Amino acid sequence: MQKKLYYIIIGLVLVFALLVIVNYDADWFGTSPEAPEPAMTGDVVEEEEEVEDVVDKTVVVENTEMVPAEEEARATTRLNLSESYEMEVMPDQAEIILAVEIHDEILDDAYNESNQVTGEVMTALEELDLMELETLEYRVSYYDDEYRVTNRIRVKLDDIDRVAEVIDVAIGSGVNRINNINYSLADTSEVQAEVTARAVESLKNKAERIIGEFDGEDYDFVNLQVNEDSDGYYRPFRSEVMMMDAAASMPAIEPGMISISTRIQAEIEFY
Repeated sequence: MQKKLYYIIIGLVLVFALLVIVNYDADWFGTSPEAPEPAMTGDVVEEEEEVEDVVDKTVVVENTEMVPAEEEARATTRLNLSESYEMEVMPDQAEIILAVEIHDEILDDAYNESNQVTGEVMTALEELDLMELETLEYRVSYYDDEYRVTNRIRVKLDDIDRVAEVIDVAIGSGVNRINNINYSLADTSEVQAEVTARAVESLKNKAERIIGEFDGEDYDFVNLQVNEDSDGYYRPFRSEVMMMDAAASMPAIEPGMISISTRIQAEIEFY
C-alpha cells in the first residue's frame, strides 16, 4: 500500500514538472496569447498618431473663389485737380498810421517843433479812448538843405465807424501826413474754416464728376496741398504826400470787404 502511494506521488510530481516546462517554452517562443506585441507594432501605432495630428491641424476653407489675375491688378489712372473758394466779409478793426513831419534848416528848431506838435496830437487822441495808441517811429533826416524830423503814430480801433472821427481830431491837433489806413478782421479762424470746408466739398464734387466721365468707380487722394489766405487785410488808402490843407484834401474813406480764400491742389487716383 505504501509503495503504491509512493508511485502516485512520484507521478504527480512529474506531471507538475511537465506542465511547468510546457508553459516556459510557450513564453520563450511568443506563442502565448498574453504575450506583448512586437516592437514593430508599436512603431506603426506612433505613425498613426502622427497622421492623426496632421489631420487635426488641417484648416478647411469654405466658400473660396478664384480671382483672375487681371482683376487683382486693376488699372488705375492719376489726375491732378485744383479748386479754390473765396468769401468776402466786413472788417471789424481799423489801423491808422499818422505822422507829424517838420522841416527846418536848423535841426534844433525842427526837433523842438516836432516834439511840441506830436505831444499835442497824442494828448488829443488819448481823450478818444482808443483801442491802441503808440509812437511807431521817430526819424531825423537831411534833404534839400533842410532837416526833416518825423514822428509816426499808430492808432488802432475796434470800431471802424470811428475812423473819420480819429482823422479829424489828428489833423486838427497837428498831424500833417496820413500814411496808411488798414482794415482787418480780428478773428478769421471761423470764416477760414467755412471757406476751406466749401473748397474741399467743391473739389470732391469735381473729382466725382470727372471720374464719372471716364467710367471710374471710385478714387483715392494721393497728394493734397491746402493754401489758406486768412490775413484779413484791406488797404483802401495810402498816401505819402504832405497834406497842405489836410481837412480839404482828405478823401472820403469807406471800409471795403475783406477776402478770405482757400486754394486746394490735389492728385487723385481713380479706377
